[in-house]
Amino acid sequence: MTVEERDLPIQELLDDAEEFFVCGTAVVVGPIGSVHHAGKTHRLPKCPGPVALDLRARLTAIQEG
Repeated sequence: MTVEERDLPIQELLDDAEEFFVCGTAVVVGPIGSVHHAGKTHRLPKCPGPVALDLRARLTAIQEG
């Protein structure tokens, strides 16, 4: 999986995002279903999506041996 870390303009997120998730020690992989910006709540598609589900399965398999 190729990872890119960069600033993400809100319009790119709203126009192009197919799925969105966060990763961390406690959450492992957590889907993001909506973003609140400039007084509006924007629902994001595919929550959780196939990439987040696959990544979570891979990470938990590593954790559980």
